[in-house]
Amino acid sequence: ESDQMFVVMLDEIDQLLRNGNDVLHLLYAWAAAPGSRLILIGIANALDLTERFLPRLRIRGAMPQSITFPPYSAEELAAILSQRVSSASSELSVCEIFEANAITFCAKKVAAASGDARRALQVGSLAVDRALEELRQTAQLRQVAPNAEALPSWWHKAAVRFEHVSLALSATFKSQVVSLLASLPQHQQLLLCSMVLRGRRAHAVSEAHAAHFKLTTAAPATTNASGKMSHSNVAHNKSQSKHSATHSQSCSL
Repeated sequence: ESDQMFVVMLDEIDQLLRNGNDVLHLLYAWAAAPGSRLILIGIANALDLTERFLPRLRIRGAMPQSITFPPYSAEELAAILSQRVSSASSELSVCEIFEANAITFCAKKVAAASGDARRALQVGSLAVDRALEELRQTAQLRQVAPNAEALPSWWHKAAVRFEHVSLALSATFKSQVVSLLASLPQHQQLLLCSMVLRGRRAHAVSEAHAAHFKLTTAAPATTNASGKMSHSNVAHNKSQSKHSATHSQSCSL
């Protein structure tokens, strides 16, 4: 009875794609109904969610308006990371937490892979964990040897450096298959390597046999009407000319 509107925002809406997608069809139909006071905003990772998985919406005249947000660029990701680092530095009263080149490196790598800001923040968090672990190990060594005067070369640098970000990127974008293979016992890894090498050798041998078969079964060229020599005649004439040249040289001697 009132003119009050209701806004429903669903993040990761593609998680509702199941059982014929009846739930999503019903929600979009409610929002598109005449006089509806429901505004439905769905956020999905798939760019073609409605066209691919909800084709009945077009038939019912309930196709929603799609807005595509491009992935973040390297400059935008660097600005987001720098803003987070600056706020943390002010709270901790620390001059520098991240090296500038480490932030740039992280932003470029994530932008080239996905452009996802969440991935960039995840890499930054893992890099911080790596740096903290390094600081803990250094503190433990200082406790064991308190008279040691030599400090690490990075002691007066930023806490999170280029090498920490590099390790965090490797851990974030590492393939699950590679991680699984790395976790196998050594004997199983050797068995897999031997199987791969055996397969490659068998493939190389089969290719060599195929190439030899083509060479040995190729039909010899014949002389055509234009008077061009065949490949066999050319080879025969070359051998004859070579023999005659050798014979003339022996006679002159």
